[in-house]
Amino acid sequence: MNYWRQALTYFSRVGNPHGEAAIHMNISTAGNRIVRPELVIKHGLSALDLYRELSEPHGEICTLNNLALAFTYAADHEAAARALEQVEELLRDFDNLEARVHTAGTGGAIHLLNGDLEQAVILLHEALELNRELNDPHIECETTNRLGRACHGLGDHRAAVAHRLRALAVAERVDDRLEIGHAHEGIADGLEALGDRENAETHRGKARAVLADLGMSPPSSVE
Repeated sequence: MNYWRQALTYFSRVGNPHGEAAIHMNISTAGNRIVRPELVIKHGLSALDLYRELSEPHGEICTLNNLALAFTYAADHEAAARALEQVEELLRDFDNLEARVHTAGTGGAIHLLNGDLEQAVILLHEALELNRELNDPHIECETTNRLGRACHGLGDHRAAVAHRLRALAVAERVDDRLEIGHAHEGIADGLEALGDRENAETHRGKARAVLADLGMSPPSSVE
């Protein structure tokens, strides 16, 4: 956060609104990953104002997606719905692969949080399919982790473990420590449901170690 604060100060001082907007959006993205909706909303709204002034629909779409997820975490479902409606309006005139990946993934995450697991699976698969062309490994591991959680909630524990193992492999390749922790925790949940308590505890221990190193608790419904 110190780096981002310094960057915001610098871009503001030199009059670079593009840089300011990008930093605000990066903070909002990070805030959702650690479930800090108040942080996301504060910086997301700042980014949104700047992107609108700059007439940058891509940044506007990504920021609105961040805000929709944060509003869902904060249980402000009306605000989340309004943000998603604005995204759909923008996408009618702005066809961009990264924006579509982000939108499908955010939709899947929101349905997951709201307990609509079947729709979550559909949208998360869509995000992964779109991401094949974009080839962003961070999106892949985060989305695959969420897909594993959805499958676990639907009672398909073997599929859940398979998705989590895939997420773990990708996260380890790019050293995404947060998603590594989520993956180990999800694998533990799936193996325990399948009756493999010994290996479940091994993965749970790894999850705790990784997340403790990041100063976080093991994930539950906030993944």
